[in-house]
Amino acid sequence: MENYSLQVAAVTIYTGMYYVTGRHYTYMSNQAVSWFFLVCIVMPNVIFIVYWAYHMRLEVLKNIHKKNLRPWMFKAVAWTS
Repeated sequence: MENYSLQVAAVTIYTGMYYVTGRHYTYMSNQAVSWFFLVCIVMPNVIFIVYWAYHMRLEVLKNIHKKNLRPWMFKAVAWTS
């Protein structure tokens, strides 16, 4: 998880520099390029937050299990129709 977070940070910083300094260059006048850099910044961060939340949920469940607490908030809800 640490390596993935470092990769996400590197991609965010690198593409963010192009996105922020783009107003001084002509390549950002194209909307497609602007959206490409924005997606390259946002998508890895969103994916990492979901990845982190999933693994954090597992760690919380392990701690609840160790303490013999009832994990009622983490139970899967069976949707029946």
